[in-house]
Amino acid sequence: MKTLAALSILAAAGTASAAVYVQNDTYSFPLSPGGTTVDFLAFQSVPGWNPSWILTSVELIFDITIGANVTAENDSALNAPNFGLTLNGNATVAMPAGLNGFAAIGGVAASGPLGPSDGVAGSGPDYFNFGFVDDTFNGGDINFGPGPGTAPYDVAGLVTANINANAAFGFTGTTDATLIVSNLGATGNITLIYNYIPAPGAVALMGLAGLAATRRRR
Repeated sequence: MKTLAALSILAAAGTASAAVYVQNDTYSFPLSPGGTTVDFLAFQSVPGWNPSWILTSVELIFDITIGANVTAENDSALNAPNFGLTLNGNATVAMPAGLNGFAAIGGVAASGPLGPSDGVAGSGPDYFNFGFVDDTFNGGDINFGPGPGTAPYDVAGLVTANINANAAFGFTGTTDATLIVSNLGATGNITLIYNYIPAPGAVALMGLAGLAATRRRR
């Protein structure tokens, strides 16, 4: 399901017109691991497509957030004043012609002091509810230009993005602890951009017409 599809034309004097068609979709799925697919229109199926259009490059923008609700309980007899909750994982997106992305998720996600174990589960100074803990990867553009790379997109129908991710929580600051993780999942946004020249023949004809008019004035 597409949440946004927009077409914009950008022109510069003295140069061929350039155009951009943008498709954007959101996604979500449970972990870990887990995955989903997102379908985009192939270039020849975008609204208003004309055989004279030339696809010059394709861009992919990929963002993802991974998180879960987490509680922690210190099972050690030792005090844990520097207890740290860690989140580590990764995500990948793969599209035709090697248009792929990779996102790394990791680091200390949250921290808080935990007292020594009191022997009672789910309460006390040795227990802490961190709530929803997450990390976000904001990806940059992944591009490829003219040549064989654009061929799988310069067709009619659909092109598919395959998104996969995995993640796990851990802890530091104590020798023994119990983590309860719920609703571990991934959400994000993915954007596919077509850069193209809409009608190079028309641009050339306008150039010839301008040259003829100049000659007539002379």
